[in-house]
Amino acid sequence: MNNKYDNLYKASIADPEKFWDEAAKDVKWFSPYKKVLDISNPPFYTDEFETEDSARNTARFTTALSFQELVYGASNLLSETGIFSVIIPYKEEKSFVSLAAENDLFLNRICRVKGTETSQVKRSLLEFSFENKPLKEEDYILEINGITLQGLSDKMIASFRNEHVGYIFQFHQLLPEFTAIENICIPAFIGKKDRKETELKAKELLKFLGLENRMNHKPSELSGGEQQRVAVARALINNPSVILADEPSGNLDSASAESLHKLFFELRDTFNQTFIIVTHNEGLATMADRKLTMRDGVII
Repeated sequence: MNNKYDNLYKASIADPEKFWDEAAKDVKWFSPYKKVLDISNPPFYTDEFETEDSARNTARFTTALSFQELVYGASNLLSETGIFSVIIPYKEEKSFVSLAAENDLFLNRICRVKGTETSQVKRSLLEFSFENKPLKEEDYILEINGITLQGLSDKMIASFRNEHVGYIFQFHQLLPEFTAIENICIPAFIGKKDRKETELKAKELLKFLGLENRMNHKPSELSGGEQQRVAVARALINNPSVILADEPSGNLDSASAESLHKLFFELRDTFNQTFIIVTHNEGLATMADRKLTMRDGVII
């Protein structure tokens, strides 16, 4: 059994298009597929809003993949205990649920998204399975710090992120041509903060992080742990409501990782700072105030 699995896995890696072309022959298609592998979002719109951008049309419209084909394919590929989730326009909700029922899929959970308490529902987040269980319904208002994100332009959303959200990446993502203090100040300068006040705060953060003697060094002159601490200071410079950290210690040695983990809790206690951290480090996860474990895309 293991050898069979290993051979299938190796075949899928060696030539994925050929592998899935063979696998697709076991599925009964409404119409023959023209392309084996296609990287795109699920079908989203059924309206005639297509543009001259063929890639966008493929990703966003049901002319590329109909709801009927999507649901039929999901019902055939889903395991007995599997979950099928999709985001669709609210106006398509009833017809999509009916279509799923025709393919023996039960609606288990639904979340309707709208911009404000009084605005119309725009999106429906639907969760299906083969298990007929009580339906969970909820509404979700996309509002942060009293600001409704629905309808904001790309520029306004970028400004919101810069002001309210700090980011720490697995790889520090410092700009190599700038010094440590310059890297830290960049988000504040983008937000048009006062230069003197920004530089003063950057120096205070560097001192708190034990890097006051490294402020004029460029990233290439810093150790991995020092680079990541500069990245932490950069995330803090605008006093964000929350900091999102994606595997922040994944690229560090064990000693530097442990030091960084302790730093997060010092920042929590000193600045009352909220962190949301994605990590494979069980030690760090156990230290957190709240821990959520995700496996195969599902919170367990």
